[in-house]
Amino acid sequence: MMDAGRHPLIELHTLSELIGLDGSAGAFQAQVREMPRYVDPDLCVACGLCSETCPAVRPNPYDVGLKAVKAIDRPFPQAVPAAYHIDKEACLNDDFIYCERCAKACEPKAINYDDLPRDVTLEVGAVVVATGFDELDPRELLAFGYGRAPNVLTGLEFERLLNATGPTKGRVLRPSDHEVPRRIVFVQCVGSRGEGGRSYCSRYCCLNSVKAAHLAHEHESGIDECTLLYTDMRAAGRGFDAFVERSLDRDDISYLRGRPAKVQEDAASGDLTLWVEDFRSGRPQQITASMVVLSTAALPARGTPELAGILGVDLDDQGFFRRRDIERAPAETTREGVFVAGSAGSPAIIPECVAQASAAATEAAVHVLDFRQTVKKTEPEEKVDLSGPPRVGVFVCHCGANIAGVVDVSYLAAEAAKEAHVVYTDDQTFACADISQRAIEDAIREHKLNRVVVAACTPRTHEPVFREVLARTGLNPYLFEMVNIRDQCTWVHAHVPHEAQLRARDQVRMAIARAALLEPLEPVKVDVNRRAVVVGGGLAGLRAAIDLDAHGYEVCLVERSDVLGGFLAPPGLKTLYGSGAAGEEKLDRLQKELKKSKVQVKLQTEVAGVDGFVGNFTVDLAARDGKGEPERLEAGTIVLATGAKVFQPTGQFGYGTKNNVLTNLELEHRFSDPKDKLFGEGGTPPKSAVFIQCVGSRCDCEGGNPGCSRYCCPTTVKQATALAKLGTRVTVFYRDMRTVSPGAEELYRQARGAGVLFIRTPDAADPEVT
Repeated sequence: MMDAGRHPLIELHTLSELIGLDGSAGAFQAQVREMPRYVDPDLCVACGLCSETCPAVRPNPYDVGLKAVKAIDRPFPQAVPAAYHIDKEACLNDDFIYCERCAKACEPKAINYDDLPRDVTLEVGAVVVATGFDELDPRELLAFGYGRAPNVLTGLEFERLLNATGPTKGRVLRPSDHEVPRRIVFVQCVGSRGEGGRSYCSRYCCLNSVKAAHLAHEHESGIDECTLLYTDMRAAGRGFDAFVERSLDRDDISYLRGRPAKVQEDAASGDLTLWVEDFRSGRPQQITASMVVLSTAALPARGTPELAGILGVDLDDQGFFRRRDIERAPAETTREGVFVAGSAGSPAIIPECVAQASAAATEAAVHVLDFRQTVKKTEPEEKVDLSGPPRVGVFVCHCGANIAGVVDVSYLAAEAAKEAHVVYTDDQTFACADISQRAIEDAIREHKLNRVVVAACTPRTHEPVFREVLARTGLNPYLFEMVNIRDQCTWVHAHVPHEAQLRARDQVRMAIARAALLEPLEPVKVDVNRRAVVVGGGLAGLRAAIDLDAHGYEVCLVERSDVLGGFLAPPGLKTLYGSGAAGEEKLDRLQKELKKSKVQVKLQTEVAGVDGFVGNFTVDLAARDGKGEPERLEAGTIVLATGAKVFQPTGQFGYGTKNNVLTNLELEHRFSDPKDKLFGEGGTPPKSAVFIQCVGSRCDCEGGNPGCSRYCCPTTVKQATALAKLGTRVTVFYRDMRTVSPGAEELYRQARGAGVLFIRTPDAADPEVT
């Protein structure tokens, strides 16, 4: 967010909506309506005096109505832009009362009560839709008690309780009596997976609840237990299973497979009773809780149908923006030049949203290659005189409760003031916020600082922000030292706050000592090679090579086998789950695009070595058969798209000793083979078939994957449904059905409707094949 706000080539239009889109890809005219802010963002300095004097209050939408804010305010301290905004409906300055207190308090005269909507026409080459999703209002599901029982919250409301800038400043307190809840129950799939007519999995909920349970105990020692009620734990992502395992090792977090039939409140105590069926035993249970948190369904964002009409694109059956070809070009909508990313296309988690955003940006950029902009360099102020002794300024960040919830930030600032060369110290709620950056700039000028130390979070993300602050004042940006007292101290030592405070003090002292020794540096420009090497010729490698070529880069595609396509190469995949399209058809279309490109393809070639550095790599290539001369390429970047391989369960479940035990990939190849005796034309399909899930996954077996392999559940659903249609009696043994991809949950429902029997097995007990 901060990066976008300060980027010289990004123009922000907040409080705005798209009202029209004319033209075609590469030459769109987008009509944007900017709603009045009633505060001039160019004049507002975010001092907050207007909000302090304002007598009118309203529920803060950012805090889901759990917290009151003034009629003129910002949603949260780090909001971009930092300018304030008047909610006209809450403002007293209407036809009946003329308050004008904010205007009188505003020294820069930024208040304008007569501000009007403004329509702007933007010449753009492409459009990316990233409107996200909205949460289901669980009032429509009466059994859960939301809206009647104050201690029943949604996941987003609970998230605001955990936030340091939220209504309780990071305390987990019950709305009814502001007491710490003794037991919290998280209920999954509220309105998802068939409930309320929504057949899809909302994707974000499982891991969000696990995270919330962890954080609840970190924020409040008085919480005895957090219980998660769930159907399937869909930890389908890198490292997610390990995260869930960490919670299983705790005595204060428990899991129960089951869904509540109803939630009832005790009016006197505010406590809640949940009637739940334990899916494992089939027995009903009553659970008493102090607070219930509902993981509500992800819905298409409000206004999606209207926006789709303006954009001229289609929606899918669930009301999300339809992707034209989800396997081959997942960012494309049904109108050329309009792309979709994140949960606007289907519910997605943060890593998926980021990856999809990159894909959409890559595709969209093809349409604006002829309109490249150059950064206009702003001349910095006169360079700071560095003669004389070091004058160090130290700024310690609260980072909400991340730091201030564990250590005394004022103490750290006071201790820093005792160190040699320190002439100024300050503590700030959020040092990275725009108003705090301005305060640092003012301090550099006023106190003639020539070294700056910021004690906050990770320099990996925030160091560039503060270096730019120094540069704007004329101070060399490399006379800056950042110390990470969040990740390296308060996060890892939250359970011993006194020791954490001593460590944070020492980290700040070390940073001050180092800052005093810093010397100014000047950036060095290095030419970047414009060739890209893509390693791996499967679906991902082909897509990456084609897109890089479309941007005008020289591309070399390296594939170790003698054919392109990866798993799609013959015998390939008969169909792809989700769309049901033939794998061969997808590969053919990609290869046609490849032939039109200038991509250099090297088959039966391996990478023998890589040297150099970012922007200037040397890549050594060698023929896989050992014949031919080695080749050396110069490249600016390398894309690894080497894919994965299927685990071979030799010696397990009779695989390797029984002819009728095979892997799902071998089954897919048999489906694809028209001459196969069982599945080909005129063949006789088996009378019965059993699928065993998680073979080599979610285990510590040699050569296996300790996490979830993710592709397996949807693949099994697809193949089981195909067998069932042939008349085969199909049974699936599983631990959790993780049908998380778009359309996969719907296929899971179809499989059950087709007669496929799904039997859950205990986590520690594999089926036995005899």
